[in-house]
Amino acid sequence: MRRPLLLLFVFGCVVSLQASNRLSARLILDGIISFAFIPFFEVLSLAIVYRRAPRRVPLARAVDAFFVANAPWLVWLLLFVVVRSVQTPVQATAGPVWWQVTALLSLLPIVAWSLYIDLQFFRSIRAQGRGAAAGDLARQRLISWTCIVAYFIGHDGTTFFQLFTGWLNV
Repeated sequence: MRRPLLLLFVFGCVVSLQASNRLSARLILDGIISFAFIPFFEVLSLAIVYRRAPRRVPLARAVDAFFVANAPWLVWLLLFVVVRSVQTPVQATAGPVWWQVTALLSLLPIVAWSLYIDLQFFRSIRAQGRGAAAGDLARQRLISWTCIVAYFIGHDGTTFFQLFTGWLNV
């Protein structure tokens, strides 16, 4: 379970750097606690899907292997923090629409890379073919993303439309 903890630590560091432009133990811990629901739901959804497949490794090792797919997201977060660290607070919050569209488009390769790693993970733990692995990946994503979005939206009472339009500053 080291990689889920690494993901949480990176989330905490990003929160600390974005909030204060420095690493603070209190802010790192706050970020870890605030975003703990993401790896929790990822592990939960993996455990549900993993039970269906013939198991070659224990669940704890499978969780660590599964979280390798977060590497592209960690690289993207690192680049995000680097870019934001050279901006003034006004620049960081009042970026033009082209900057937001560029940031959104930069996610497409990250999503594809992550999906590829996840698909390879599910292919390695199942004795069946490619279709079964793709089905397991789809089930895992459906379960985890539904739980994550429901938690996030339910947590502050904001609708998805409000989140999306707020991000676009519409």
